Amino acid sequence: MTIWRLRKSSLKIERKGHPWKYSNELNNISKGHVPGDLVKLEDREGGFVAYGYGNPLSTIAFRSLSSDPDDSEYFTPATISKKLKSAWDLRVREGFTGSFRLCFSEADGLPGLIIDYYKTTSAQIFSCQILTAGMDKIFADGLAILEQTFPKDWDKTAVLLRNDANIRRLEGLEVKEPLVLKNVAGLDLANVTILLNSYNKSLVEITTDLLGGQKTGFFLDQSFNINCLLDLVSRQDRPLRILDLCCYVGQWSTHLAHLAKTQNIKMDFTLVDSSQRALDFAKINMDRYQAQARFLKMDVMEDLKNFNEEFDVVISDPPAFIKSRKHIATGTHAYQKLNTHAFRLTKSKGLMITCSCSGNLPEDDFKEILSKAFVRAKKQGTVLLRGGHAPDHPVLENFPEGKYLKMFTFRLT
Repeated sequence: MTIWRLRKSSLKIERKGHPWKYSNELNNISKGHVPGDLVKLEDREGGFVAYGYGNPLSTIAFRSLSSDPDDSEYFTPATISKKLKSAWDLRVREGFTGSFRLCFSEADGLPGLIIDYYKTTSAQIFSCQILTAGMDKIFADGLAILEQTFPKDWDKTAVLLRNDANIRRLEGLEVKEPLVLKNVAGLDLANVTILLNSYNKSLVEITTDLLGGQKTGFFLDQSFNINCLLDLVSRQDRPLRILDLCCYVGQWSTHLAHLAKTQNIKMDFTLVDSSQRALDFAKINMDRYQAQARFLKMDVMEDLKNFNEEFDVVISDPPAFIKSRKHIATGTHAYQKLNTHAFRLTKSKGLMITCSCSGNLPEDDFKEILSKAFVRAKKQGTVLLRGGHAPDHPVLENFPEGKYLKMFTFRLT
């Protein structure tokens, strides 16, 4: 096995136990090392640090799989199966009975592997994304590993491989078209209705495209933040006008529509997105719960300046404007512009919910952006809630890079 060593005998306290080691932290990376091959990491004196895999092509040169020096099984399919079963049990313990993120990379001890579990009324779907060269090797027989781990109802199980993420290029991996490894008769993965956990342990149906949709097909990370909003709205005793910006397939609004129907709360919805296909799905989802809704195909960065209505609840959940550090300046401007409009369109005493899924935008910087947007919109308000990742997207305490989602809920005065 290849042995790599750290440049320094002791790391800064905030880097100890960190699952990544950058190329500038290592002193003997072999250019001949095959990307993704296993590595034993030692300190400068030869003391054990971790087992993992290495990639000399990547700035993140080493990713840890085990910090146990006696662990000789850290790279086997059986170990991956054991970690996935543990991850499943944790999600079930947290109360997930619908769809959820099964594997969240480093947080579940499997760096470079994302698996989302989608539940339908008659089937289950595992949507997998492999983001690193090491995991590309380790999870090469992912279908067999999943069958070994979750044999129950395997005949009703579909498996999808979504290796279409551009970030794979940073690891020297090819970006590929979505691939269906296994399907269930009659299941259309491009038009499928999944079940999501919602308020008071209920389940909401959402129709989406898992084959061509964003990420693994859908965004599961907002469940905690959505439930925070549902709890606030459930206490309202007046009709509400809802504006859902960058709505995608209407996840936020569909949860609200379900709440409106079950609790007899009058709501009127306006859903906005730049994608007509996303809006078509949003209409299917809102019609399912008999919601009063209109759907506007709109570029929020250009067209909102001409939009002058006011709403009781405004939701701003855009895509990541800061995909890398080189986008910080333009992304910051985009967040400020969008949130200025969102505050402007919120009524006095209304709620404004705003999110950022940009990992390169620290929460304090996002707060500063929102403060400036408040001033530009000539509005005032208070912070009611601060949110973030749902429990199926856990964040390791010593791995701040795993935290990307921020949410603030304001009550305007």
